[in-house]
Order: sequence, then structure tokens, then C-alpha cells
Amino acid sequence: MSQSVFKGQWSSGEKASAIPVTVVFDAGGIEFGSAQAGQLGFWHYADLLAGAPILKRTGDVLLRNRLYPHASLFIEGKGAAALVLDRAPHTSENRLRLKIVGLSLVAAAIAIGAGALLFFGGGSTTKAIARLIPQEVASKIGRQNVEVFGTIAPSCLDRRGNAALQRILRRLQKAAGPSQTFTLHVVRSNVANAFALPGGHIVLLSALVKEAEGPEEVAGVLAHEMGHEIERDPEAMFVRNVGMQTLITLFTGSGNGGTALQAGAVLLQLRYSREAERMADAHAVDILKKAGVSPKPAGNFFLRHAAAEDGEIGVSYLSTHPDSRERAKLFRSQPSYRVAPLLSAREWAHAKTLCGK
Repeated sequence: MSQSVFKGQWSSGEKASAIPVTVVFDAGGIEFGSAQAGQLGFWHYADLLAGAPILKRTGDVLLRNRLYPHASLFIEGKGAAALVLDRAPHTSENRLRLKIVGLSLVAAAIAIGAGALLFFGGGSTTKAIARLIPQEVASKIGRQNVEVFGTIAPSCLDRRGNAALQRILRRLQKAAGPSQTFTLHVVRSNVANAFALPGGHIVLLSALVKEAEGPEEVAGVLAHEMGHEIERDPEAMFVRNVGMQTLITLFTGSGNGGTALQAGAVLLQLRYSREAERMADAHAVDILKKAGVSPKPAGNFFLRHAAAEDGEIGVSYLSTHPDSRERAKLFRSQPSYRVAPLLSAREWAHAKTLCGK
């Protein structure tokens, strides 16, 4: 996907004035900045909102972002609207009209199906309900969680570092198949961690990348989180701990916006069962193999985590995950197969300094 460059105006919403920027349509989103201020932001296509109705024949475009509700980006020039609609089709005026009707109908269906499952279902009821949640609604839940987390951990906006990590994700995505899409959010933190949120959103904390000894270790972590979403673990945990009323509210859009945010705050504190972790690891091993990425570095990463549990070193990847040595053995014991490098040395260096040195 080639880049397209436009002029525009960006406002953070905190000041009355707007800043002239150069806007670049990149593979994963829209980057904007200026020669004087440098890079000011990178907005993923999935997070874009139409600040005003967008039609292909219109010239200029006004955009907003789900994660930065006060900010706006005005893009000038013929062709910008077509690019936005092509890469973020959910911003279309017609899509927005259909969304209101469609979600209301789906809400009724999910309520009936969930009621039947709750009445007839067994121990896997919450996961069965989770699989009934349409991708659009699950993604909305995930974005709300990202928004909650963003209040305490700012996004890392370095273009080259983001591009390197997105390249890893794309390779894993291709191996995982088209049935589920994933969105990676990298945030600044001194804690080495990562977690999956509903709708294929994966949050990666910058300290984990810094402490990783190679891109294959990061790939192993991302593949594990992808495994959770393939199993719909984040959605099931949401249903189990937040309740059906909040889920229906998210379908219909009724109630106040705080409901989903409160739900997100709860979800971020949840832990998966040992069985869920084992299933996610099994998916990770399969994804890595199909992607041509060695699983052994991921095993080494988990071994270092096991040492951290003994107080020997400082890696702290997901302390909620059980049995690090058992997990390391699974990844390290896989038979050898043909692999290909994930990143060049330069790309890995950019990823390592994504949020600063």
C-alpha cells in the first residue's frame, strides 16, 4: 500500500489554535506532523471517526479519533475523502446510518440467544455467549478498554518503531488467517507486559520490547495474545465479570458513556484460567510455525520470566500467567522448521527505542 501525502490542520482540543501539518496515509493509519514540531500523531484507521459526513466526491475531510475525543484532524485536497473511505470504510455516511439500525437488531438477537444459553448452557456458557458478540461490538468494547488504559499510559508514536512492530503483527496476522483481525497499540510503561482486549485489540507495554532480546520474542508474546482472542477469552471474561446488561447497553448505545468505561476498568484487572493460558500458548505455537518464526526465542523469554519469579532478574511479563517453566518447555521443545527473519537489525533498533531510550 503506497503512501499518499496531504496538507492539513491538527488540533489537540486543548487550545483554540490549530497546527498546520503534513498528513501521510500509511499502511496502518494516518501519520501527521510538521518540520518544526516533528511527528504529532499516528491514528490507526480502525480508530477514525467522521467529524463531518464523508462522501467520495467531497474534497476536504474532518476526522476525529475514538481514543482522543477532543482532537481533530482536517485534511485538505482532492482524493483524501476517497482514501479515508477506502481504508476506514466505517466512516462512510451510509455505514453510519446502517449501524444504528443494525446494532439494534443484533441486540435483540444476542439477548434472545444469550437467554437460551443461560437457561440451557453448562460451564462454557460465557464463552458461548462471547462467540455471539459481533466483531463490531467486540471491537467497541476493546477500544473503550484502550481508552481507559490510555489515561495512565500514553501511546508511543515513533513512526519507525511502530512500523517495525506492525510488520511483525502483519506476518502473524497472515498466519492466523482472515477470520480475525488484530490491532496493536503500543504504550509507554516501565512494566514489561502485554494483554489482549475484546475485538482483536492487543496492548503492548514498551518495557516488554526493551527487555526482549530479539523480535522473535516479541512475536511469541503477540502470538499468545492473538491466541486468547481466537478463543474469545477477552469477550468471555467481559461477559462473566461485567454482566449482560452492560453488553446490551453497548449494543444499543443506550445509557451513559461511563458504563463501558467502568466495564473496561474491570476487564483490565482480570486473569485467565490456566486452561485458557495453555490454549493461547497452543495457538501461539501454531501461528509461529505458519509464520515461519522460531518458537524457541519465546521459550527463552518465558525462562527468563521464570527466573524473575525467583527474584533473579527484572523481567515481569504478565505475572498473572502461571507455570512459566512449563510454558517455556512447550515453546523450546518444538521441532525445527524453516524460518525467516522478522526484522532487520535497523528495524529492531527502531522498535527497541519506540518510546525513547
